[in-house]
Amino acid sequence: MYEFTFPIAMIKQAKQSPRISIVTATYNSIQYIHDLVESVKKQSHTLIDFIVIDGGSTDGTLEYLTQCDNISSLVSEPDEGIYDALNKGLNLCRDNSFIIILGSDDELLDLNPFVEIIESNSSITNIICDVVQRDIDTNIKSHYKCWLPGKTAHRDFLKFPLHHQGFITKKNESMGLFKLDIGLHADLLFMMQRLRSGRSVKADTPLAIYRTGGASDKFTYRNIISIYKVSRILNISFCKAVLSNPVNMAKLIIKAFSPSSIIQIIRSKISRACK
Repeated sequence: MYEFTFPIAMIKQAKQSPRISIVTATYNSIQYIHDLVESVKKQSHTLIDFIVIDGGSTDGTLEYLTQCDNISSLVSEPDEGIYDALNKGLNLCRDNSFIIILGSDDELLDLNPFVEIIESNSSITNIICDVVQRDIDTNIKSHYKCWLPGKTAHRDFLKFPLHHQGFITKKNESMGLFKLDIGLHADLLFMMQRLRSGRSVKADTPLAIYRTGGASDKFTYRNIISIYKVSRILNISFCKAVLSNPVNMAKLIIKAFSPSSIIQIIRSKISRACK
């Protein structure tokens, strides 16, 4: 196990200013990790804990991360997958900090709009934010508008109203961890459960940029099973969700059983058409 904690500089901010915890899991991420680190480093809000959990990278990622002076905690050891790594990061977050989970190839945008929301609303537990998608092939960016799911949960369930890159949640006594037996959509379960545990608000501002082509794009029938498991735990009727969103369900099935190269070509063509 490799573990290193950097000294945290003195913070010159008002006491009521919120602490933000950025949690990232990495494994052989040298191609893009620099963009994430720099996007966190350039924030004017300085009350940030940047927590990185590395799975034992061998491509230079770990060597690069040890040289970064804005990482608060860095752990490198084998894990049981991305959610196991993220759980380690969640456990390192300070109580009452506001957590943002970013991938190693994501980029954080300006935190100040969200800091202001937290400072003016002491009862907030969650903030749902928009995100920016960056096509991994064309580099074209597009705005993705997230939203608070409606009270009739099955109507929004298969529309995927939430992205973890656009989700801020407060660490409190009600916060659990990612369930490792759920599969890819453990993040969806985590976010939906957080929405049920406290006051949530929607911010019409993007929080982060994420690249297409990540884990969520490597879609198989196992991912449909994962979505089904999430619906069962949340007591959302999967049948009603499918009947309310037959087109979305059809897209998921096509994505699950089509070669990933075909999906990427289609995505790139849509991206270019929308430019």
